[in-house]
Amino acid sequence: MELNLEELFRDISKAVESHNFQEALDKINYIINLVDTNEIEVDTNFLINLFDTRSFVLTIMGNNQQALLDINRVIEEKNSISNEKDDQLAKLLIHRGLNYFYLGDFDSSLNDFNSAIEILKTSQTDENSIKLSQTFLNRGALFKKQGLKNEALEDINRAISILNKSNNPKQAYALINALIEKGLFLMEEEKFFESAYNFNIAISKSRELINNENSKILSTHIRLIYYWIITTLASGKNQNSTTQMLLEVRSLISKYGVNEEIKYWLDKIGEVINI
Repeated sequence: MELNLEELFRDISKAVESHNFQEALDKINYIINLVDTNEIEVDTNFLINLFDTRSFVLTIMGNNQQALLDINRVIEEKNSISNEKDDQLAKLLIHRGLNYFYLGDFDSSLNDFNSAIEILKTSQTDENSIKLSQTFLNRGALFKKQGLKNEALEDINRAISILNKSNNPKQAYALINALIEKGLFLMEEEKFFESAYNFNIAISKSRELINNENSKILSTHIRLIYYWIITTLASGKNQNSTTQMLLEVRSLISKYGVNEEIKYWLDKIGEVINI
């Protein structure tokens, strides 16, 4: 049987990017069935990419146990051609650690996050910096789940420190997300002034991206303003600044319009203050 595997894999990637996960899964299963029944032959790297993609789709769809089986097979296939502890292995360990986390196997999750961190620390690329910071955030969430609040905050701060060292736009998005994590952590601890401070820094970062004509960040920006308003009101400080923030919100929605996600956060703001 002759198949254009590259074209099929492009179709799978498009389905994943469009969030058509069942379609992607069906196409992946079709190819895997052909491989398992020896109707087609594929090289090891293609097989690794195929099972890696299926594990990602299964994770998104909540089938964590099956995702783990696929990740373990990918690691086994990878080790069959190289024992190098590289970026690809780190990515797989992060993914496996997340699935262990979702399944409540915190010890295995921690082991994988720790191993991924050690690998990523040896590389200084922007992409790996983002992966490293996200792994610290993942481990921080794990520590928080285990009640280890100090360790969780330390990992959040490590992620922010890594991302603060670059002006790369991709890292700016990651930095905003890390600041959100810290702000929410502090909000849960009822440290409202410190929480508002972190949300305000994130607002400044997202404002820069919006000013660069990148409206994709807008819903995150409005969400941040909501968080900033409720923590500022809770702290009893700088309440006069809310007027300026609300003027900014009106200006942004006038310029860029409103989608469903933005409307949700506008409604949340409306629950605590008139806009």
